Amino acid sequence: MDTGGVDGADAVVQALTDRSDSDTSMLVTLSAFGDAKNATVGCFSVVGANTWTEGTGFTDVAQLSGDLSSQMEFRLDNDTTVDATISGSASTIAGIALELKFAEPPATGGGAHGRLGFAF
Repeated sequence: MDTGGVDGADAVVQALTDRSDSDTSMLVTLSAFGDAKNATVGCFSVVGANTWTEGTGFTDVAQLSGDLSSQMEFRLDNDTTVDATISGSASTIAGIALELKFAEPPATGGGAHGRLGFAF
């Protein structure tokens, strides 16, 4: 991930948000990605204790449940449709979707290196 800029600001290529006053799922749609190597992140919150199901192809990174339930999901490739669903009743739900800029890791010792740098 590109960590340049103030507080790593160069890592975010695009960020979009959405919210609904009464729903059990959220879909935030990103524009076309700037590079096929960039990754996708989604973060969602809903009022009330709920369990989350991440969108297709995403990995569930973290979930918190209580008066406000939150979920974070990650995908190593491009996905313009960032979504998640809650298990409970319809409630106020909000989400943010991010395109994270990939940066080649520095070469070490002349050996080949794989795709690294996206870690939470």
